[in-house]
Parts: sequence; structure tokens; C-alpha cells
Amino acid sequence: MALNQVRGWLICYDIRDNRRLSRLHRFLKSHAVPIQYSVFCYQGSAAQLGRLVREMESRIDRKADDVRVYQLPEQPHFEGLGTRSLPEGVLIQSALNASLPHLVGNR
Repeated sequence: MALNQVRGWLICYDIRDNRRLSRLHRFLKSHAVPIQYSVFCYQGSAAQLGRLVREMESRIDRKADDVRVYQLPEQPHFEGLGTRSLPEGVLIQSALNASLPHLVGNR
């Protein structure tokens, strides 16, 4: 994959300290789409993701916290159970990644 090719990324975290948790959550809300409280969908190139990861590193404790980033496949398949993250009839569209509506509960 080229460093400048825009892709979808799933960012998940488990932060042990409430202060660091709030700080990382606020930061990610300004850069990515929240899917669940500790799960975000980010769209950007590998280079952009690298910068985002460095910013996240400054907000966590590497010995206590766990942050994971997964590259989304171009044609993912998702199953959802339980409540939806968006109300019925509300859609999020993305020209870059067709999987985004499925991630946020638009089934």
C-alpha cells in the first residue's frame, strides 16, 4: 500500500486512567468517527495514521493502556447485534470507504 493511499482504519482502546481516557477520547473525536465509546473509524493514509498514532502515544501510558489500530479491508463484512449507534434514518456517507455506514450501525 502506498503511504499516501487513503484507507479506513479501526482504532480501539482500553485506557486504565479516567483522565487519560477522557483526553484520548476527546482527541479522537476531533479526528475520527466514533463507532462505540472506545472504537473509532479513521480515514487517512498510512503517513497520516502514523502522525495520529504519535499524537495518541503522547496521551497514553504505554505500560498500562492498550491502543490497537486495524486496517479495514476495502470490502468488509460486518454483523451488528443490539442497539444502533445512530438513530433510524440517520446516515453517514463516505466517498473513501464504503464500510463506514456499516460500522456506525446503518445496516
